[in-house]
Amino acid sequence: EVMWGKVYLMNLDGSSIFLRNGDVEDYTGFIGGVLKRPPKGSERVTWVRDEGYLDCVIQTSELIANIAHIEYLRVDIWLNIGDPNGCQVNEISLSSGYAYFGHEKYMAKIWAKPLETKLYKIFNSTKPVHLLTREDSNL
Repeated sequence: EVMWGKVYLMNLDGSSIFLRNGDVEDYTGFIGGVLKRPPKGSERVTWVRDEGYLDCVIQTSELIANIAHIEYLRVDIWLNIGDPNGCQVNEISLSSGYAYFGHEKYMAKIWAKPLETKLYKIFNSTKPVHLLTREDSNL
């Protein structure tokens, strides 16, 4: 989930959340899923962080959001096992139906603040968003 050009969290299979700081929250069991007290992720998912796959996910997601000048989007990414730098975009969504296990209130605040305080800039372009490049966005 990317807001204002920065990844807030990464959701793996709808049950595990990775945060930018490397924390992993596991919502697969009773403690995480029902009591909302997620234990740290297990080996089932921590390999994604430990083997360096998150860097590619973050860089790719942020690049897409910044090129497109979209304040909120979800980027679904395939990991290429054995190649932490070989992630590939599967799809891009402007809204999401995922459960965020309590992160919703923070995500809403992060998304709304620049809109409420007018701390955003409008990107003027006649080029369709799917044709924008790094050069168009000065990245």
